[in-house]
Formats: sequence, C-alpha cells, structure tokens
Amino acid sequence: MLADKESEGMGMRTGMHTHIGVLVMDLVLIGTQAAFPNISPGIGMGLLAAAVLITAGYVGLLVWEYFRKPSTNKPPHVTPKQENRDDLIPLPEAAIALYEQTRTGFEAKLADRLDRSDADNGEEPGDSLLRHYINSIVYDESIPLFGSRPPSEKIIEIPLSIKKEGDAVGGGKSFQFLSDKKPTYRNLHIRRSDLEAKIREIGEGARTSAPDLIPFLTFYDMAVTTGWPEDRNDKRWIDLKDRLRESARNNWVQLWGRPEVSNAAELLAKQPREPIPADHWRDFEIEYLGMLAGVENMQMRSYNPALANWGAGKRYRDLHIERSAAAKWLAENRCQ
Repeated sequence: MLADKESEGMGMRTGMHTHIGVLVMDLVLIGTQAAFPNISPGIGMGLLAAAVLITAGYVGLLVWEYFRKPSTNKPPHVTPKQENRDDLIPLPEAAIALYEQTRTGFEAKLADRLDRSDADNGEEPGDSLLRHYINSIVYDESIPLFGSRPPSEKIIEIPLSIKKEGDAVGGGKSFQFLSDKKPTYRNLHIRRSDLEAKIREIGEGARTSAPDLIPFLTFYDMAVTTGWPEDRNDKRWIDLKDRLRESARNNWVQLWGRPEVSNAAELLAKQPREPIPADHWRDFEIEYLGMLAGVENMQMRSYNPALANWGAGKRYRDLHIERSAAAKWLAENRCQ
C-alpha cells in the first residue's frame, strides 16, 4: 500500500512537471511573438523546435527520476593493509637478552669484571653491565634503532646520522644528543631479528685460542710501511691516533692493554692484558707523548687530559692490537 502511495505521488509529480514543460513552451512562443512581431515563419519554427527539445529533455529527466531506485549496495569493506615488519623489542630487554644468551663467552666475562669494578666505585651493581650491552647494540651501525619523538608515541626508525650524534640514556629507554640536556627520542626498540643476529655474532666470535697481539710500537712500524711518515714528530700521527681512538670507541677495532693499578713497573707487568671497553675511549685518548718517546711499549697508554693526573688509576698501559686487525685498519686508513 505504501508502494502504491509512492507511485501515486510520483505520478502526480510527473504530471505536474509535464504541464510545467508545456507551459514553458507556450511562454517561449508567446514571448517570441511579442518581442519579434515581424519574425519570419522559419525562425519561429526553429525557436519552437528548440522549445520542444528543452521540454522533452526536462520530461525525460523526470521519467529517469521516477524509475530510479535508491541503491541498497554498500561499498565493500576494505581491510587496512597490515605492514609486514619484524617484531620490535625494547632496547633494555634486548641488552639483557644479549647478555644472558652470551654470558659464557669472552665479552660477558669482560663486562662482568668491569661491572664489579664500577660497583666498587659506588655504581649500582648491574648498571655498568647493562650499559655495556646497550652500547654494544647502539654503536653497531648495522642495527637500526627505533623510538618515538615526543609528543608523538609512534615508533619510527631513528636516522643513522642522528644515531651517531648521541647515546642511549636512562637505562636504554631514551636517546639523547651529546650536546642536549634532555632526550630527543623515547621508547627505544630494535628488531628481534637484529638481536638474534647480534647474539650469533658474539657467540661465533668467542675465542678458543689467544689472539695474535702486537705492541703499539710494532703497529706504528707497520703504519710507516703503508705510507705514514717515518718522523714521529709529524703532526699526521695525531690524525692516526685520533682515527684509531674513534674506531675503538665504535667497536670497529679492538684495542688491548693492562689496567693501570699501579705506577710500579713490576706490578704493571704482572697485570694481565685485557680488551679495553669501547666506553673507555669516550673520555680517554691515546697518549701522543708515549709514541714520540718510543722507548718501550709500557709507555704506550691512554689518558684523559681533563682529569687530575691525566686519569691515573683509570688508564690502560702497554697498548696492543691484534695483528690481522691492525693490517686491515691500516689498509682502510691511509695517510692523508
């Protein structure tokens, strides 16, 4: 019954619009005769034909409206495309997992020793250990670092150019530029696949035999054969030691030395050589005067000119480098 009423209503509207169309045609004819009483019959018929076409088009539009039915089809539901990306793991959790799954290896033993030493100096036990593994991840340029930049909570990749200019702080939860006082990125994460690769890398790097270490004085002799100046007073040697420090700081090369537990030569000689942590080279440099003297390798040491006595007690003496690593480094770092 409702459909009949709708049909009846549409019929009434169509009839009304048809009468309007005829009225429009009559008005066109009357207006034409009034405005142009002397118009020729041919032009009059042309105007009449135009009026007929306009009316027909108007009526056709009404017919289309009558038969048109509202569409009941809804647009198909489109499921947002899911990004196929690796799961992310918070950086502090990744650092702990890296330690736990490689703790029987060489690097873990070194990190444990440094943690005990820092704890003796007032730091909370475990803080130095966590920082070591966080830095091991952050300083690895092959591992992308992710975080959110306030006020946004969206996790995005931190560009490598930015990653090189700062450090992870707050137990690995935030990233801060070295020149800033507050973090720039928060909620730091890495890919789980990168963590697994790092675990394999450290595991495969576990040593089963002693490394072939050479004294720094021998390293400098090797450098001369690759184009570095024979004169140790040449200022280009400062460039070499600065480049080597940067490489050690970023874990691109490993340097070794004896912890400076005493100034007594006999006590230092009994102190075992050990890998120098990358963190050490953030504040300490390779002493240039020891290289100039060149008398004995025990004088080759690290130092911090900003500390009293150049950081005595925190320095490393009798610096060494692995032979194969030295050859590779010198091949990549030519004298300029």
